[in-house]
Amino acid sequence: MPGEGTPAPPLHIRRLTRRWGSLTATSTLILNRALIRASTKAIDYIITHELCHLVYPDHGRDFVELLTRTLPDWELRKHRLEKQLC
Repeated sequence: MPGEGTPAPPLHIRRLTRRWGSLTATSTLILNRALIRASTKAIDYIITHELCHLVYPDHGRDFVELLTRTLPDWELRKHRLEKQLC
């Protein structure tokens, strides 16, 4: 993850139909406005997931390892989010 002093990426809130969040090629963080109904733990998961893409753009092993080190219970948070809002 970017270290202290790393500028935060620009943030946009939009209606997304197929995902909870996204990080664009220009490092803009986009969050689904439906997250307003989610728990803060779920929102933290989505933001952490997307910020991990600043380091690893794909969902490969290195990405999953970084996400797990940063947020060890990410799988539980993801499951609860999907159960709550899907």
